[in-house]
Amino acid sequence: MKIKQLHISNIASIIEATIDFSAQPLCDSDVYLITGDTGAGKTTILDAICLALFNNTPRLAKGTKVTVKNGDDELTLRDPRRLMRRNTGEALVELLFEGNDGTDYKAEWQVQRGKKKKVDNKINSINRSITNLATGESIQSAGVKDAELQAKIAEVIGLDFDQFCRTTMLAQNEFTKFLSSGETERADILEKITQTAEFSAVGSKVYEIQSAKKEAWEAAQKAASDTGLTDDEIAEKQEQVALLEESRKQKSAERDNARKKRDWLDMESKLAQKEAQTKQEFDAASEVLESNQYKSDCSFVNDWNASIGARKHLEQAIAAEKQIKQQEGELSKLKAEYVKVQSGYQYAQNECEESGTKLKALGEAIAANSGKAAVFDNAQTIGASLSTIATKSKKVKELVAAVEKEQQLLTGTLVPQCEKANGEFAEHGKAVQVLADAIKTKDSELDALKLKDLRNDRDTVKELLSNIGIAIDNIDAIDKAEEARNKEKQRLDALKNDIEARKLRLDKELVPCYTEAKAATAACEQARDLLRDSVDSFAKQMRSRLTVGCECPVCRQKVQQLPLEDAVNKMYLDADKSYNEAKSKCELAEKQMREAESELKSETKRYDTDKKKYDADHSVADAQKKAAESCKKCGIDAFNADTKQALQSLCDDQQKHLTTDIGPKITNGEKLEEELKGLRSEHETATKTLEEMRVASEKAKQAVDGSKAKIENNNRAIAEHNADIAAAIGEVEPLLAESKWEHDWKSEPLLFKKELEQAAADFASKKSQQTSLEAQIEQAQRDNERTANIIKQIQEKQADWSKTEPVAACQMANLFESANSVLQRVGVVASAIASAQSAATENRNNLNLFLEQHPNLTIDRLEYLNTATSVSKLAEKIENQRKAPTQKETLWKEAIESHKAHQAAKPELAEDDTIDSTANACQVAENAIGELNQQIGAINKELSADAEKKKALTALVEKETEARKEYDKWLRLSKLIGDKDGKVFRTIAQSYIFGGLLNSANTYLEKLEPRYSLKSVPRTLYSSLEDAYQGYASRDTSSLSGGESFLVSLALALALSDIGQGLSVDTLFIDEGFGSLSGQPLTNAINTLRSLRGKNGRHVGIISHIQEVRDNIPVQIQVVKSSDSSSSTIQVTE
Repeated sequence: MKIKQLHISNIASIIEATIDFSAQPLCDSDVYLITGDTGAGKTTILDAICLALFNNTPRLAKGTKVTVKNGDDELTLRDPRRLMRRNTGEALVELLFEGNDGTDYKAEWQVQRGKKKKVDNKINSINRSITNLATGESIQSAGVKDAELQAKIAEVIGLDFDQFCRTTMLAQNEFTKFLSSGETERADILEKITQTAEFSAVGSKVYEIQSAKKEAWEAAQKAASDTGLTDDEIAEKQEQVALLEESRKQKSAERDNARKKRDWLDMESKLAQKEAQTKQEFDAASEVLESNQYKSDCSFVNDWNASIGARKHLEQAIAAEKQIKQQEGELSKLKAEYVKVQSGYQYAQNECEESGTKLKALGEAIAANSGKAAVFDNAQTIGASLSTIATKSKKVKELVAAVEKEQQLLTGTLVPQCEKANGEFAEHGKAVQVLADAIKTKDSELDALKLKDLRNDRDTVKELLSNIGIAIDNIDAIDKAEEARNKEKQRLDALKNDIEARKLRLDKELVPCYTEAKAATAACEQARDLLRDSVDSFAKQMRSRLTVGCECPVCRQKVQQLPLEDAVNKMYLDADKSYNEAKSKCELAEKQMREAESELKSETKRYDTDKKKYDADHSVADAQKKAAESCKKCGIDAFNADTKQALQSLCDDQQKHLTTDIGPKITNGEKLEEELKGLRSEHETATKTLEEMRVASEKAKQAVDGSKAKIENNNRAIAEHNADIAAAIGEVEPLLAESKWEHDWKSEPLLFKKELEQAAADFASKKSQQTSLEAQIEQAQRDNERTANIIKQIQEKQADWSKTEPVAACQMANLFESANSVLQRVGVVASAIASAQSAATENRNNLNLFLEQHPNLTIDRLEYLNTATSVSKLAEKIENQRKAPTQKETLWKEAIESHKAHQAAKPELAEDDTIDSTANACQVAENAIGELNQQIGAINKELSADAEKKKALTALVEKETEARKEYDKWLRLSKLIGDKDGKVFRTIAQSYIFGGLLNSANTYLEKLEPRYSLKSVPRTLYSSLEDAYQGYASRDTSSLSGGESFLVSLALALALSDIGQGLSVDTLFIDEGFGSLSGQPLTNAINTLRSLRGKNGRHVGIISHIQEVRDNIPVQIQVVKSSDSSSSTIQVTE
């Protein structure tokens, strides 16, 4: 994103201001300063940018949501509308910027009071928009949800509000936040900047899968533990099914018997009803034939059939008489049309005479202008020549004026400018040469210092100091490895003793206990079974055969009283209770023994595994080897008890060499580099200016040459135009020599041309009218003759029409066609009248003959018969009524026979059996069968499910085993990187990003404060500070001074912006923080910020009111308070 222009209106202290970041001097400045007194509104500029993009600011984001009354408005402390100036009706921010897609956009934030923007109105909602300036397409917050608008802005700039603040705006009082933040907060910041939320997602997903695999394993384990029904339970359920099926068979027989009775009774009722109904229908059909209506209907149908021909004659006679009347009316209409034709004919005759008069007048007008006919024929040629004369004359006047103006410009302006540009170019060339000589001198001095060798020496010493630190750490690691190995040996010895004790307890206590319990259980079981056989099978049977007073066959004693059933059972129950108690003790002993065996096996396996690891462990030897190798890198080959002290002494010597010998020389060399850089920058600027002067000098010379060429070209064009004018006059003069006109063609060529064109057009029009009128008169005469002939033929067909009174002449369109149409229709109508009269006479005669032969019929009766409809249906009805008695009698006899046959098959019925009672009994039996079917189905389903379950048990056991393996695999992975929130894997992954961040920060820190460097703790997001002045000893960042803390935070902030390059804005804003710096650290900080533009193209805007910062940064955006401090203005200076 590239910020181009910001417009602010009535935001905080700023009434109206526009800052153009794309114009000089801001567009070419590496670093510029936003400065002003405290409270002037420097940070308001950053607030305005954030308002336009996000409707939020870093300062508002920290506020609370507490509502506080502000005049008539109740707004929370975080409401952006609080930034609107008091006593104003509208506030506005417009930000022009180039998006990541290379397109220019405008983001707008606006709020106003009411519709009329009065200061005493209530404040409205915020209106926001983003507009594509290339297409004009705009998204308004009024038309979409604010979230959709914000998503579009985030898409265009590639940042959300938090990312924008972290990478683009280092806000006031938050500069050191990343340095002092904890591991979780650092992870959140890195995740937003680097867009690596997938690490958290992966960690939480691993945990989620592990949990799901555990649930799947537990479910499979539960399913595999269910073994289903026992054999006794299966036999019991099969016996239940057999009993239920027997009951169902009995109920089915009951249902069938009840259904048979119900069906017979129902059919008996229906057949009795049918017999009575058919008898009633037969009697009714017989009565119809004796009715008056039946006889009247028969008479009507007979008259209808006898008069078919007569009624047709009557219809045709009436139709013919009607047609005669219609045709006579049509003839009257034709007579009226005939009268109109006569009027039109008279009008056409009059028109022909008037056209003859007009033709004579046109001939006289054409004869009067016949002397100019030749001129009219050449009117187009003459007009083209006259246009050439007028156009060329005008161009000659314009060119003469242009030559005079260009001559004045050449002598008065262009020649003096050219001479001045040449002199300035020569003078500036000398100054450029002086700068080149100075650069050459400084280069020689820098080469003499051999700065590159000094830096190599410094890097070598730093590397040695680093190796010394590593070697000391490795020596300390030897002691730690030995201590850890001793602790592991002690743990293994304790574990071995525990295993031996467990084994002894198992052999001496648990196994004998289980063996003894198992034997006791077997003895109790045998005793219980013997008792059951003797008592239950024999004693019970003998007791059933005894009676009081007889002799017992077992003890030979007289039976005084028969023992009760419970007394017999109690002997068996006591033995069964003893067996169950022995069995429980045996199972407990077995469980304790198995658990002890399992624990012993597990502990033994763990001991063997850990013992192998211990025996294979070479950590002490590896630590010693690593320490010896690191010492060799420091130049110490012998490794003994004094090696650590020797390394410390070597470290002190190298540190002293670095700070007293190499450091000052490098500082002097770098100062010389800065001076040389300044000279080269000045020389580059001067060279650029010299080139611009050379270009200006060449442009001035080209302007002089161009002016001279323009004057010469114009003079040449004047001569060519004058020659064209003379040639045109030579063409026109012979053609117009003898004719007379109103305008003079030489002095007024265009007016004469217009007069000539008008006269020629009039003459041609009259000629055309004459030809056209002659043809019209000839055609009219022919048409009138044809029309007169048609009128004559009409009068011949209708002789009385010739005596019609004449009417006034009137124009008639298509006169001949109308007359001919009347003629044709008159013939048709006359023929139709004659034909109709003949038909009417013939049909009346035939009708009278019929009536004489049928005296019982009259004209009125025939007309009545003609009005009748549906006569065929009436005849069909009469026929059906005639046949009905025979048909109904047959049906009545059939119903009697069917009823007799049904009664012959009557079942055995009880006295109280009815249709309802037998239907109810049938339904009761059906319901019982349904319940029995459900019970049988449920038991069979349970037995089938049990069979399937046992069949699938092997597969379930295998599934449980596979589920356990899958769960163990994900459990191991989850222990490494998984947790519910995904923080474990995120921390591991981002520790590598964090390491890269610190490396980048150290690059900046070397320029800002070479004394310090940052070092990460592996696999964490913690860091420590290494102090070069203390032998690169580690320090906590909290021990830094205010200025040092600012510099380290600045290095981290710049590194954060580097790793967020995909999210970057072309400007980095730093709000305050420089108050803790002065002297060389301040200079180093500003120079480092200047280098950012060359590295990644970013400008840096610093907000500060510190005077020393003002002195170091010439390009400034100054925010100046008004005299009463109520408002501020903005100006850009350099």
